[in-house]
Amino acid sequence: PRVALLFHPSMATTLRGSAYQGFRAPTINELFRRFQVRNDVTAANDKLDPERLTGGEVGLEHAFGRGVWARLTGFWNEVEDSIANVTLPQGQRLPDCPVPTTCRQRQNLDRTRIRGVEPEVRYRPTANWELLASYLFVDAEVLEAANRPSLEGKRIAQVPRHQLTLGVRYADPALINVSVQGRHVSD
Repeated sequence: PRVALLFHPSMATTLRGSAYQGFRAPTINELFRRFQVRNDVTAANDKLDPERLTGGEVGLEHAFGRGVWARLTGFWNEVEDSIANVTLPQGQRLPDCPVPTTCRQRQNLDRTRIRGVEPEVRYRPTANWELLASYLFVDAEVLEAANRPSLEGKRIAQVPRHQLTLGVRYADPALINVSVQGRHVSD
């Protein structure tokens, strides 16, 4: 389910907010497929539960004079039973993990939180040209992991904290539409 509100306090300004829930069932790969990269083995887990997300976002959009438009969005999501590749202790080996490999297994983490903010600015100097810039800050953290308490309070792997995007677009519907975009992503 999702509920959303949209309010226009003026012709140039829009306020919006939404609250939502969702779920994702484990994939066949996560449930049944083992994979290995060099010395790292990740074992499947046929006991995985679906991930369940509850979240919300609020935003403000404003059109300034002379082709400038800005947007600011903040979001907060909590996921129960998120699926992660968890490194197993040395003494805990699975049949899929021969010695001397590093053994990981897909496991549910009790609760994770992903929150952040994204400002974006667009500038249209002429009818055909548009310049854009956006920045995304994400704080993604493991809140509870009863099966691996050592993960609690740590950042979620492979979720960059900072992303910066710059782009330029040329649009002439009678002739051509061209867009070039560059993105910097932190570790």
